[in-house]
Amino acid sequence: MEGCQAGALGDVPIPRERTPSPLRAVADVRSAPAPARDFDISTDTTDVIYAEDEEVFRETAVRELLKLGFLRQNIREAGNGLEALDYLARLQNEGHITKPLLVLLDVRMPGMDGRECALQIQELVKQKQLRREPYVVCISSIARQVEVDEGGGNFQIVLPKPITVQFIEDAFEHLRQWWTLGFGRQLPAWKNFKAESIDVIAADD
Repeated sequence: MEGCQAGALGDVPIPRERTPSPLRAVADVRSAPAPARDFDISTDTTDVIYAEDEEVFRETAVRELLKLGFLRQNIREAGNGLEALDYLARLQNEGHITKPLLVLLDVRMPGMDGRECALQIQELVKQKQLRREPYVVCISSIARQVEVDEGGGNFQIVLPKPITVQFIEDAFEHLRQWWTLGFGRQLPAWKNFKAESIDVIAADD
């Protein structure tokens, strides 16, 4: 008999086309060896992924990054955490692969928020599935909540909005110490946190 009638016992539906998973793309490249770290780092050779759903905040942050010497072509803008993971997958074999990879995440975003994105990234780090381990920073209007209630979560540091050159300079110095000396948080990759283990850059009242 040619084929089966719809609804007949034993029918197997035709698989529908799905969007490739960014995490699967990461897994596809994990067999390549991790690149040797270049310790001579600067803002103009640092790749950045910035996930923020509000355009006004994205424009402000990008403007501040450019003031500090980051290059526009090295900044990838994402509208949510899933898009950030997609860029993360691509940058495992692209960009300045011997240099740091900085990921800036807002907390509240549609689709996948910053907390979930940071959790997914740290799970990948824990499973050693990333050639380029990123330095993950929270930039949020609820920075104090992330700091106090969640102990920083799966972020290396927490920055408040609006972002400023001074905040970015401080964050980049933390990144430099993490990259060259190994200083930084051991991130949990789960949702139980200790408040005393997070570096916080906060604005003065």
